[in-house]
Parts: sequence; structure tokens; C-alpha cells
Amino acid sequence: MDTRELNSFFTESFRGDILKRELRLSEEEMRYIKQRFPRAHVTPVHDPSSSNKVWYTVTLNPQSGNQFFKP
Repeated sequence: MDTRELNSFFTESFRGDILKRELRLSEEEMRYIKQRFPRAHVTPVHDPSSSNKVWYTVTLNPQSGNQFFKP
């Protein structure tokens, strides 16, 4: 997935002021979230050995500047 596709995917995932989601992410997608939103909490919720994607709980903190939508 390129950066534009990743951004679109995460924008849709957190649309409507949703701040917490469970997402099935690849290693690349998880790193992208951590890089773009360094204060986001990204926690695995399933055994990572089950496939090439892992379920994570992703929580954005609006007080720390984690925003997808720019004014």
C-alpha cells in the first residue's frame, strides 16, 4: 500500500471523530500509524504468528494533536 492509500484507509477508519478502533494491520501499516501519530496507542489483540496481518487496538488522543482531518 502506498502512502496515499494508507492515509485514505486510516481517514476512513477514524471518520466521524472515532478515536478507538480494532484494525487488522500489516507491519508496514502499523509502522505508518506510529510514525504519523507518535502518541497513538497501538496494542496487538491477537497472536501475531497467526498470519501476516495482526489485529490491533488503535487509540488516537485528540489532546495530543493526533488528527486526520485538517481544518
